[in-house]
Amino acid sequence: VTLYKSLGTFAQDLFAAVSVYDQARARGLGAEIEF
Repeated sequence: VTLYKSLGTFAQDLFAAVSVYDQARARGLGAEIEF
C-alpha cells in the first residue's frame, strides 16, 4: 500500500513537472516564432 501510494505521488509530481515543462516550452516556441 505504501509503495503504491508513493508511486502515485511520484506520478503526480512527474505529471506536474511535465505540465510546467510543456507550458515553458510552448512559451519559448511562441517567443521564437514572434522574433
